Amino acid sequence: MDNDYIAKYYDETLPYYKYLWSKEANALHYGFWDKETRNVQEALLNENKFLAEAADIKVTDKVLDAGCGIGGSSIWIAKNIGADVVGITLSEKQLGEAKKLAAENNLNSKVKLDFRLGDYLKIGFSDNAFDVIWAIESVCHTEDKADFLKEAYRILRPGGRLVVADGFLNRDVFESEEKLYKDFLTGLALPNLAKTSDFNSDMGRVGFREIKFWDKVLRY
Repeated sequence: MDNDYIAKYYDETLPYYKYLWSKEANALHYGFWDKETRNVQEALLNENKFLAEAADIKVTDKVLDAGCGIGGSSIWIAKNIGADVVGITLSEKQLGEAKKLAAENNLNSKVKLDFRLGDYLKIGFSDNAFDVIWAIESVCHTEDKADFLKEAYRILRPGGRLVVADGFLNRDVFESEEKLYKDFLTGLALPNLAKTSDFNSDMGRVGFREIKFWDKVLRY
């Protein structure tokens, strides 16, 4: 599954996501739901807050939003923390929407918020360019998740943090589930889903340390 297919998926589905998911959410994510969460907007705020705390994002940090969608999380980080953010998307329509939303939010000129079109694996960032890499439901689109992890490790500064919220498998797919699983992947423009054990192993092999894993189904 190539980038053109993924970009086309998001270009074509953006109006439906905006209409059916949430007109105010500015993101296409599932969010974190608890007993007090009343709507998608609150679930997305829960997710942003949790991930920002987990990554310990500070005002002095430079953050890469890898697969930024229409920019909701990037804008939230810039507004609420004041960190500089670069957002990357494959979709031209998402890029246009992200830039529009950034303008509408009238961010302080001291905050650097930059949205770019491209593949976060091939965008050409220098070594040690970022303090934090933030990826919500975007690593799943990468064929080999280790490729993403290697690039993330390369462009993170010493002491940098990677935070990922995504869908994973916690077991092998049964033979009786294979067609349903393949249809699910095709419908969401996904090449595969990584097993949590494999992803954690790949992180360690790449060089990441102090790896933490939270299952939001159990947490929320």
